[in-house]
Amino acid sequence: MPLLRCRGPSWHALRLQTNRLTVKRGRQLTQEGQTGHNAVVVQSGWACNYKELPTGRRQIISFPIAGDCCGLRSILLRTADHSFSVLTDAVVSAVEGPKIMKCVTDFPAPGRGGARTRS
Repeated sequence: MPLLRCRGPSWHALRLQTNRLTVKRGRQLTQEGQTGHNAVVVQSGWACNYKELPTGRRQIISFPIAGDCCGLRSILLRTADHSFSVLTDAVVSAVEGPKIMKCVTDFPAPGRGGARTRS
């Protein structure tokens, strides 16, 4: 008996991830100010979201790890408001912006009818 019953947006979220990519540590996947990029789900490894400061230093915003999705806000804003790089060798999956926007449009209230636990 399954623990989760996937319906509605939960099922579609599983199908959003495409193109598993193995990347070497230090690779930047999104540059602050970039447009037309994909969101990314970290499958394995560590990454960081950061802002470039005028001094050339970086201000770390977060450390995404396996299972975290990065870049959703940037898809909605249409411009990346921070950069994203992997800190270790990592495996990531791209999530295309148009697919995210279609999911948001098709399922505006994901809390209703999403994945539900069985009792």
